[in-house]
Amino acid sequence: MDFVECSANTSEYVAVHAAMEPARPAVVVGGQVVSYGLVFEQIKNFTLAMHALGIKAGDRCIVNVAHPYVHWLILLALENLAAVSCSARPDEEASLRALMASMDKLICQETRVPDGPVELVHVPLEWIQTQLNARTDDVRYREVLRFLGPQAGQRIKRSSGTTGGMKTMLSSNQGEEAFIKAYADVMGFTRDTRYLVANGFVITSVHLCATLCLRLGAMVIFDQGENRLQLIVRHRVTHVRFFPQQLLDLLKVMEAGSLPKPKDLTVILGAAPVSRILWDRVLALIASNIVYTYNTNECGSICVMGPDGVGVVRAGVQVSIVGPDDQVLAPGQTGRIRVKVPHAVRAYLDSPLATQNNFKEGWFYTGDAGHFIGSRHLKLVGRIDDVLVFAGFKRGADEYEAEVCTVDGVQEACALSAPDALGIDRLVVCAVAAPAAKRPVLVQALRKLFPPYISEGARVFFVDSLPRTDNGKLQRAAMKSRLPQLTGGHAL
Repeated sequence: MDFVECSANTSEYVAVHAAMEPARPAVVVGGQVVSYGLVFEQIKNFTLAMHALGIKAGDRCIVNVAHPYVHWLILLALENLAAVSCSARPDEEASLRALMASMDKLICQETRVPDGPVELVHVPLEWIQTQLNARTDDVRYREVLRFLGPQAGQRIKRSSGTTGGMKTMLSSNQGEEAFIKAYADVMGFTRDTRYLVANGFVITSVHLCATLCLRLGAMVIFDQGENRLQLIVRHRVTHVRFFPQQLLDLLKVMEAGSLPKPKDLTVILGAAPVSRILWDRVLALIASNIVYTYNTNECGSICVMGPDGVGVVRAGVQVSIVGPDDQVLAPGQTGRIRVKVPHAVRAYLDSPLATQNNFKEGWFYTGDAGHFIGSRHLKLVGRIDDVLVFAGFKRGADEYEAEVCTVDGVQEACALSAPDALGIDRLVVCAVAAPAAKRPVLVQALRKLFPPYISEGARVFFVDSLPRTDNGKLQRAAMKSRLPQLTGGHAL
């Protein structure tokens, strides 16, 4: 085994828990409890099996296995072999094809996969069952175990939230350790945490939360039942990470009165912000606590946010607000948010132009707009390209959306700018109404929200749903492309 300057990998934490408390519950899979002792055995089995399939240090591997627990065991095995992992879903064939251009191997249960330059590593169900049930000794495991150095690549992440369009980036071991530490600082996880995996490992925060749990000796719950509130109650879940649409779906169930409010549940938010009214409804009906962090895949955790969109910049994170010519703006002035941390990603793998535009002199330029209130309180205004200007008044689209969502009966909103017949930009709101809401009543309430210089020429369209990315971010550009097909708009 090679020893290099490094931090302990996740499997080493599992090994310690397995040695101290082998019977301690680690994972729940489909209602079956798996102990730390057995999880460590399975990690060893998958590590040896992946090594036998030809995975070596530095290989860039896409993991395209549907079962979340098996997917995770493969990710842990790749980390043990000093290989680079990237998660994918079986149903994303088009993005897989683009992703494979910068990868070496595709680990997949299927034999029919998109054409690409990667080597297929086939892992059929029989192979998976063998690894879950086999037994091996520590000597063989230690012979193949490799530790990652601080600058070695560990995880390839994908993001469309910061820059628009899918981007891939290579996060180092140092970066992943920093991301996990940040989660440890803000999520409130302990050894008694019971974390429900509600989304796939394609989502960066899911991987980080689950990894943190294993390191602490906590419990990770994989259960794919459709009614997540029943799962939360059944498994006594303490932490879960949800997107806004998932929260809306849960609120419908709770408002139907079929289930009691879960006890001591922390809901983790991120990626897409939620309105104050949704925040308050979640606290009233679902959660005892909400943790909302402002993160980027490039830099990790930047702020812990409140429901008003204001957060305190974390220690060790440099943030400044700059104008179009990179001049640093004074507190209160809205501009582009840029971030500097030692562990930041330095480039995109698939876009030299986006790298040039977003990484400069150690700073990462986010696609977000904001301003400082004082020295450390950061107010998020919205996307830098979603700052709407009417009659010379500048305001973030998400601020309009939050205001619209204060109207009782409006569940979601998307604020856009579109020219009227004279070519003057006007406010357009696309709103999702609650099933029982009366639209004329909603229109009357919306007309009272905005001053005349905003409401003049403004319209509202009621739609069934809003387009969102896989991780819940509102796709305003996609919604704007639908505007020509919308009918039945109401003047505000």
